Amino acid sequence: MLGRNISLLMPEPHASRHDEYLERYQRTGEARIIGIGRQVQAKHADGTVFPVELSVGEARSAAGRRYVGIMRDLREKLAAEREAAEMRERLAHVSRLHTMGETASGIAHEINQPLAALVNYAEAARRLLEREPPAVEQARQALLRIAEQAQRAGEIIQRLRLFFKRRGGERRPADLNEVIRDAVALNRSDTRCLDHPVELVLAEDLPSVVVDEVQIQQVLINLLRNALDAVADQPGAALRIVSRREGGDRVAVEVIDSGPGIPEDVAAHLFDPFFTTKRDGMGMGLPISESIVRAHGGRLVHEHRDGMTVFRFTLPASLEDDIERGRTP
Repeated sequence: MLGRNISLLMPEPHASRHDEYLERYQRTGEARIIGIGRQVQAKHADGTVFPVELSVGEARSAAGRRYVGIMRDLREKLAAEREAAEMRERLAHVSRLHTMGETASGIAHEINQPLAALVNYAEAARRLLEREPPAVEQARQALLRIAEQAQRAGEIIQRLRLFFKRRGGERRPADLNEVIRDAVALNRSDTRCLDHPVELVLAEDLPSVVVDEVQIQQVLINLLRNALDAVADQPGAALRIVSRREGGDRVAVEVIDSGPGIPEDVAAHLFDPFFTTKRDGMGMGLPISESIVRAHGGRLVHEHRDGMTVFRFTLPASLEDDIERGRTP
């Protein structure tokens, strides 16, 4: 490269515009990379284009301006991040399957209710139509109920299918309150919810979050199941889920229970893989949940507040919502 234009290390269209970029910076002083740094594409001698982290510094002396560029090949780093993300998804999928095994009887009960109603309404419609004269209007109402129950069964199965399906980290803007409601609906297959209602205290007008909805549902279900374990000896004790905006650029979710609390020696290891106090636990629910939240740019923590056990996680808010609503975050 000695004596040659640095643009040889750049793919198009940047290679042919490099001199223009440099001239514009010298003329306007507006820095796009100099002193800032960013991830860009570089070109290998064999023509291969690959990602690099580029840092450019500037020095001025009597001899004029000098620029120092440092490029770091990111191929191994990005490959390791992809591998880690794939491993995290595999672990999360195994955890979801474990959840399905633990709640199989509750899932069967959840689906059995609309199916049993279908049979009953169908039998009632048959008898109404066999009357002389046929009770057509009543039969029509029974058929409407059949359609409603069939749709309900279909929705339950669809939620379960999406939850247990192996996915590839699909993230899109989502209404966090709706994600919470769907997670609570999925968790109703746990028969303990009959004794422990879930109170939702959800802030209105939350900004959207860019998440994999199934993975965030998995976090919520793990936290809800742990909360149900904590209040198992307190019939009627309610659980609470709170959502709120936190600062200008984050939203927070809290899962709160009134159980006996977590001893300090246990709390110190809550997020350690394979650490569990449950007889049949995997010890992976909280570590996977913490990993999912961290991968979404958030943080999951445990707190003891006013005699209550609180698991709290934050997620970055989508500031586009604020811009559309004319608010300054």
